[in-house]
Amino acid sequence: MQHYRSLISHARLFFISWIIFLAVGLTILYAYSTSEIHLAVNSRYNAFLDFIMPYITLIGDGWTLTIFCVLVFAWNRRAGLVVGFATLLPSMIIQGLRMTVFNGEPRPKWYFTHVEKIDLHYVDGVENWLYDSFPSGHTTASFAFFLALSFCFEKRSLALMCFLVALAIGYSRIYLSQHFLADVVAGSVFGVFFSTLVVGESMRFKLIKLPLPYPFRAKQ
Repeated sequence: MQHYRSLISHARLFFISWIIFLAVGLTILYAYSTSEIHLAVNSRYNAFLDFIMPYITLIGDGWTLTIFCVLVFAWNRRAGLVVGFATLLPSMIIQGLRMTVFNGEPRPKWYFTHVEKIDLHYVDGVENWLYDSFPSGHTTASFAFFLALSFCFEKRSLALMCFLVALAIGYSRIYLSQHFLADVVAGSVFGVFFSTLVVGESMRFKLIKLPLPYPFRAKQ
């Protein structure tokens, strides 16, 4: 448990921010319906957000995060492996759940086309999927990766920056009508839990010692 306490303490800005996000998100989900929440977000769009959100969501794409993991590996081999596995494990679990327990869960485009029959605002050039909405894979992988990365930095304030990037990716999934708020909240829970688990167990078995020296010193 000491390893987990030290991890949480080191990245406490990430965890505190995430708990606040979780509390606000769950409160909104309790107070409003799924469609009300999504329509409220969907109605607040502008040209700048339409331009930038596809790029933000791209950060949480599997290929992009793979490149980031390779860069971490170039910085520190063991860290790259641990961060990579911390990102991969929850992503694989999410895909398994999508194919079994939550198979075929409708995404916003299908729901508002066939159930609510409301025309949503869509961003040009973005392909909107129809099924397998819950949980959000981009959000899961993003929270997992950026939390694991925040464990690696000596500078603790960078944990807040890592959280804000993960949160922006999660919001982009709602803005682009790829997911509902519940999908993003659940994805963040999966990402945070399994990322902490993987990194904590790696420290317990002495596979890695965190935080890493800065900048780019002494590969383990």
